[in-house]
Amino acid sequence: MGQTSDTAELCAAAQSQLLVIDVQQRLQAAMKAKITARVTRHIERLIRAAHLLGIP
Repeated sequence: MGQTSDTAELCAAAQSQLLVIDVQQRLQAAMKAKITARVTRHIERLIRAAHLLGIP
């Protein structure tokens, strides 16, 4: 039962934040376009999910 409580605390939106690190142009230039596009999609997905969950 304690494990459920720990999980609930871990997942509380009020106590969560999303930190997105800026992907610099120099780093993007070193990656293949396909990889850059995938990273961008994943970042966008994380931002949308955080917004829907009320996570700043």
